[in-house]
Amino acid sequence: MPYAPRLAVPRTSGRWPPAMLGLILVALTLCTFWPVLRCGFIALDDPVYVTANPHVSGGLRLGNITWAWTTLHGGLWIPLTWLSLMLDAQIYGLHAWGFHLTNLLLHSANVGLLFLFLQRATGAVRRSFLAAAVVAVHPIFVESVTWVTERKDVLSIFFGLLALLCYTAYACGQRKGYLGALILFSFSLMAKPLLVTFPLLLLLLDYWPLERWAPAAATESPTPGRVPRPIAALVWEKLPFLGLAGAAAIVTLVASGRQAYLVDLDDIGVGARCANAARSYCQYLKDLFWPVHLAAHYPYPRSWPAAVTMLTVAILLAITVLAIRRWRRWPWFIVGWLWFLVALLPNIGLVQAGAQARADRFVYLPAWGIVLLVCWSLPAALWERPFWRHRFLAGAGALGLLLALGTYVQIGYWNSTLRLYQHALDVTTDNLLVEMDVGTLLAQQNDAAGAQRHFAEAVRINPASARAQAGLGLAQLAQGHSAEALPNLQRAVELAPDMAEAHNGLGIALALTGQKDLARMHFAAACRLAPTNERYQRNLQRTAPPEPATQGAPAATGR
Repeated sequence: MPYAPRLAVPRTSGRWPPAMLGLILVALTLCTFWPVLRCGFIALDDPVYVTANPHVSGGLRLGNITWAWTTLHGGLWIPLTWLSLMLDAQIYGLHAWGFHLTNLLLHSANVGLLFLFLQRATGAVRRSFLAAAVVAVHPIFVESVTWVTERKDVLSIFFGLLALLCYTAYACGQRKGYLGALILFSFSLMAKPLLVTFPLLLLLLDYWPLERWAPAAATESPTPGRVPRPIAALVWEKLPFLGLAGAAAIVTLVASGRQAYLVDLDDIGVGARCANAARSYCQYLKDLFWPVHLAAHYPYPRSWPAAVTMLTVAILLAITVLAIRRWRRWPWFIVGWLWFLVALLPNIGLVQAGAQARADRFVYLPAWGIVLLVCWSLPAALWERPFWRHRFLAGAGALGLLLALGTYVQIGYWNSTLRLYQHALDVTTDNLLVEMDVGTLLAQQNDAAGAQRHFAEAVRINPASARAQAGLGLAQLAQGHSAEALPNLQRAVELAPDMAEAHNGLGIALALTGQKDLARMHFAAACRLAPTNERYQRNLQRTAPPEPATQGAPAATGR
């Protein structure tokens, strides 16, 4: 089939120099996300990464640096992320605003680098500015920026964008750019193995906007300085990148397996994973175009209606067919769509890690494909329609304000753990994990009645959850309802015989109901499971049977 020439899209530098536009984008990002500095640490993984991690809180010391390069803590090998968090602790102590400031600066740098890459690769300054501006203010990126734990995301993408700039220089004939791209890509993987699909993404960029595919050069002049190559040669030059990505994937799978983060196929089967993947792709699309009801945790669905699954698959196929039909005239459409599909593939749930169905942080990089698709397609469609062309800028400005407002609101939910979790409960249903976390937080605040409500809801969602049963029983026990707590604590011990807190709670409930012998047995089990817990030891001692009175020895008599 002959290759048709592409649609000519005007490339103009506009009135503003690219450097000035880049600074404007950085300023826009800082202004939009500035409220993040008022947020604190949250209980969701921040203790694992910062507040309860002595290696991080200790700062940049030799032992901590060695630990960063050797640990698989958290199920990942991410030495550069650990070092960046240690540097923050060294500078700011454990003040949350300092960690948030670093995340914000990295996100701002990413926005500027994205604009610089798009502008250099495409020559379309206005479209590049529009795409980067959307990334700067979109609410779906709040989780990656506002959550200290997700330093991994913004740092990995920072190095990834630098690698893209080096690769663009290499595609324009600067041979040293290849080595720079390879080194920076390895840095990205050491921050987080987020870009394991990088070799495939480079192939997409080789087609457009870098125009390095030889079939394209057969019928049209390539951009000056860019030398088209056969597709086989393009694949061959990606092998070093593929080797690094494969090594990172293997290390991640081993680390996640050791830390028990991977979900077994017996728990979530292949069919459910595929259905969740299709649904998640469509949900991410919806959130990009209508970013409301965003949450810190989306529960895994308990059922998969066939009609919903078929509808989501049909939507994905329809967009794919449209992209294929437009690939000659609108090359950015198929590149943006495939970027979204491919970049999201490692986190779409086919290899399930964690209890979430999806997460906003997973779309930090993949969303750029949809942003690019829209920001190039709309101007191309409206270019010959003066009525819409003259109104496009006003509409884009109004949309940007709405997105920035949504981001401001979304950041507010991250002010505290309880507010974040409560918002998640407001916008999701049957959220077992968050119900239990809220119950735990309320119990720590001595709000036993509130904790009981959330743990009771968790038991309703999943009666087989030992943590939910134990939490409900302990909340009832804290209110003096020992008889009501007994069946829940007994069920918790049956479901999880190695849960020390459940044994201790059951022992208290039994002791209060006069069953001291059984209580002593469970206190002993709690002490066996947690031998250093002084509270369990005291409870065991209180139920110890009294020692028998010793009889005095008969007095010695003599003559």
